[in-house]
Amino acid sequence: MRNRIRFHRAENTEGPSASHDCVIFQPYATLTYHTGMADSNRMEQYKRLLTQLEPLIQKSPNLVAGMATLVALLHGKLRHHSWTGFYFVAGEDELHVGPYQGPVACQILKGQGVCLACAWRGAPVVVPDVHAFDGHIACDPRSRSEIVLPLKKDGRVVAVLDIDSHQPAAFDGEDVEPLQRIVNLLLPLVGENSRIG
Repeated sequence: MRNRIRFHRAENTEGPSASHDCVIFQPYATLTYHTGMADSNRMEQYKRLLTQLEPLIQKSPNLVAGMATLVALLHGKLRHHSWTGFYFVAGEDELHVGPYQGPVACQILKGQGVCLACAWRGAPVVVPDVHAFDGHIACDPRSRSEIVLPLKKDGRVVAVLDIDSHQPAAFDGEDVEPLQRIVNLLLPLVGENSRIG
């Protein structure tokens, strides 16, 4: 077996101060948890983005508008992102594209891929090398690494935030908590009819 998934246990992914389960997918050759990519400068960027996004999302009229605002700011400010966007859960093994920034996206993801792994597990997934992830869906062949985080309410994954980078190992476990806090800003906008598709 050439691949391994590492699990990092925590309590839940709801609420602004929640801790998180995190799945980090790595080949056996790179079994370190911390890659050091999420440096203090990036952590400061996340803090500033959280502060900027909170009042903007509070003014959003609906979930899609909030997602579009969140994606625009993340993609514009974090230069290591090559694609930043949401996929809505449309069925047990199907996701449909939502608001995004970057190259043209796959409209439908079905049956496999990093985004579906996140939706199935209900936990963030970090992939330092997408070419080592069996079943990776290459919407952009230049993508080298990926992080996906769930938007989850009442135990149900409504959508996932997918972020790709052209850089290998652009994300690690330290990116998870601040990005999940940013995603969770959308929770008040998630209603009964938030499932799209």
